[in-house]
Amino acid sequence: MENFKLRVQKQWQMNSKLFKSIADWTVLLYLLIPVSLFVYYLYRETVLKGEFGIFEVIPLPFCIFILLLITTGGYIRTFVEPADRLFFIQHKGSFSELKAFSFIYSIVKQIVKVGVILLLFSVVYIQLYEQTLIGLIDLGFLLLIANVVNTFIHLKYSLKIVQFLLNLGQFIILTVIAVNLESPVSTGIYLATFILLCFMYWVKYVRATKYFDKQIDLEIQSYYKWQTMIFSASQELKSMKPSKSPALSPFLFKERLFKRDQDYLLDLLSKTILRHKKYIWGYLRLVLVIIGLTFALPLWADIVLAGVSYFMLKSWVESLVFEVRGHPIFVIYQVSDSEWLKAVKTLSRYLASYPILFIGLIIVLTEFLL
Repeated sequence: MENFKLRVQKQWQMNSKLFKSIADWTVLLYLLIPVSLFVYYLYRETVLKGEFGIFEVIPLPFCIFILLLITTGGYIRTFVEPADRLFFIQHKGSFSELKAFSFIYSIVKQIVKVGVILLLFSVVYIQLYEQTLIGLIDLGFLLLIANVVNTFIHLKYSLKIVQFLLNLGQFIILTVIAVNLESPVSTGIYLATFILLCFMYWVKYVRATKYFDKQIDLEIQSYYKWQTMIFSASQELKSMKPSKSPALSPFLFKERLFKRDQDYLLDLLSKTILRHKKYIWGYLRLVLVIIGLTFALPLWADIVLAGVSYFMLKSWVESLVFEVRGHPIFVIYQVSDSEWLKAVKTLSRYLASYPILFIGLIIVLTEFLL
């Protein structure tokens, strides 16, 4: 028990330090609190008042499939460490006790996560899709079953494509079951299946030590989950990653996009975006998500979204410029701050101002013409 408590505390302390290292009181004051209030009022003024927006055109099976996808993002934790191979694994009683408490911790955490998600989704599920409370409970058990099966799949198979295909298959099967089987008897069957899967995991992976290597791989992924997500999302951190392949010669827009000599920096930034798919898809994801949300939100929320989206896209442009500016070439080839500022201002007009004007036009057409 003591080993388990120490390792859980270590995990939470690390996550706390990670949050403090990337966020200060200004992030809390100007981002987290406003976003939380906005989400609360948005949920209250739409879903709780029977305005379901985009859910009205999304079929129930698709919603269930998305819920399965969201709730099976993690694994059953073990809190084992690589150093345990030398010492702790030899004490089978204590080692099994650590994995036992970790298993209970993971299951309880997943039950709470599923419960919160279903609580938020319950209004849509019962009122819009005209389902019953029993069906909602059945769905909760299916989500828990999917999480345990996901852990079995990752412990059994190492190839990503196999893991993906098996999880896709279980999501489809569970979606069909959730839509077509609903009764008090089915609730008992789902509960019994979940308990049976937990018992199988307990016997095979909690009490035994021969699966240590596979469990440590999943534990490392879970331990560094947030760090990996932040590293992947941060343009500044991406720029620190060493290249794994030799640089390719330019293949698009070999001629200048902007003919004036003073626009050379804007030309460089534009080609940087157009020649790298990570920038293109990153930008398109932001814009398409914003456009999609405009069709699902009420007018007041669309206006707020447009304002927030402008600053978000502008920040994306500034992040890109920061990454390009950090290239070693600009240590040798000096560019003044005024030139960078001018390039950022012009690029922001193309990538932030104009898209927001287009989104504003969509909002007007949606609200007043359709």
